[in-house]
Amino acid sequence: MKVKTLINVIPYEDDTRYKRITYEQVKKACGKRSCRTYGGERLMHGPYWYKCEWDADGRKKRTVYVGKELPAEAEEALLAKRFLSDPSFRALVHQAQDLQDDLARRKKENAFLHQRVARLEAELAEARAKVPRMDLSGAARLEWGVGAFFEIAYGNGGDP
Repeated sequence: MKVKTLINVIPYEDDTRYKRITYEQVKKACGKRSCRTYGGERLMHGPYWYKCEWDADGRKKRTVYVGKELPAEAEEALLAKRFLSDPSFRALVHQAQDLQDDLARRKKENAFLHQRVARLEAELAEARAKVPRMDLSGAARLEWGVGAFFEIAYGNGGDP
């Protein structure tokens, strides 16, 4: 029985037709009569990585031994596959998307409020410009005069 781990990798290059490339992790028996794995009674050798390429039609498969270590390009694909299949990672991706949507909504709301504040400030400036300015320095003198009158009239410190 072969044990396989399949990783599909699609290399990206401009103006290139994509081949289907798969990295397979396989445990194999060597087939030597003197080997302890001969006959399938014991554990097989490996696991070893093989790079499998199919032709454009997907009919012929060419397998090349890679070794015990996975190449860097396939390691990235394996990591991405593990992340995408992890339910907690998927939940985080959905949560991040919800937060981005909420942020976009709040930015629009903030822009609307800034426009409203600018409109109200313009209306306030316009209203202030329409109202005639009053000289309030005379009002202080008038108040002092009224206080002096009450003091003279009633003689009790200006209270009526």
